[in-house]
Amino acid sequence: MASKDNGRLPLTRKEQIWYLLKNEIGILFLVNFVSFLFVIPLILVFFFGVTTFHHYSLDDTKTSMDFFLVFLSNGLLFIPAVVILGLGRAGLNGVIKQLVFESSAKFLTFFKSIFKNFKV
Repeated sequence: MASKDNGRLPLTRKEQIWYLLKNEIGILFLVNFVSFLFVIPLILVFFFGVTTFHHYSLDDTKTSMDFFLVFLSNGLLFIPAVVILGLGRAGLNGVIKQLVFESSAKFLTFFKSIFKNFKV
């Protein structure tokens, strides 16, 4: 990663961070926004669970089995949301790794690193 100022490499972490913020800010914002889109399902599941539990706690006619079924359904929705979050983190980490260890990264690196790290 050669600096555009005088052709030398950043020697410390501080210089490397400032180099990335100065020269690669566009790709950082774009990748950060796309990785936030992978967090949205988890946020929705969380708010669905909170509102459902609150709604069921106000109703006195609900039994413990109803609470268990609500808890189970929220837990089953939580699992794919965390998997989707993991895919977004894999893409983000791939882009950051390429920015740090190589000269630059493209937006397609996000999706390439997801497919590279995706294991079933």
